Amino acid sequence: HPQRVQEQARYFGVSSQGIVDEGVKAAQYVTQLLKEHAFTVMTRWEEVPDRSRFYALVMVEISPGKQVYLADLLVQRGRPTLFSNALPCTIACSAQKAIEILMQEPQRVAKLRDNVAAARAGIREAGFEVLQSPTAICPIIVHDTAKAIAMSRRLLELGVFVIGFGYPVVPEGHARLRVQISAAHEAKHIRALVDGLKTLKKEF
Repeated sequence: HPQRVQEQARYFGVSSQGIVDEGVKAAQYVTQLLKEHAFTVMTRWEEVPDRSRFYALVMVEISPGKQVYLADLLVQRGRPTLFSNALPCTIACSAQKAIEILMQEPQRVAKLRDNVAAARAGIREAGFEVLQSPTAICPIIVHDTAKAIAMSRRLLELGVFVIGFGYPVVPEGHARLRVQISAAHEAKHIRALVDGLKTLKKEF
């Protein structure tokens, strides 16, 4: 409906043609999805003041014995859901305050940089390669997803919290340990990380 298209265009800040184009893509996605998967259509008639409504719900079998609502699939794969995450006011205000603190206390940034340099040197000392980055994130590529998860669990047993990432979060074959350093870390924490990585080097 033209009016509905215009309303959506204003809401998302795009042209009416852009809304139409996205609608065409959605229709193509649904058509292909329903060709490839079994689905069930459930209908319902509802009486409401001044009008009657007819509903149709579609359940798609995405795997044997597992059905999900078509509407949920569309939401999960929608561009606004995938690529834009609106921050709650509390998070936005907290971020603003954090920036104010950093501006007033630059020594925190200096300590963070020193910690990152020490961590990177320690990771290399333990026998691992760490990807270059200007941030406080020190990615250690281990390639295999199962290995990354197992190494992460082993580090936790050793008292070091490091997240293991694999496909589809990162490209296949590029699974990694994601070491994130902060200004709150002390030298003893960096040493615990390095000692844990040395243990991994022996065990994996």
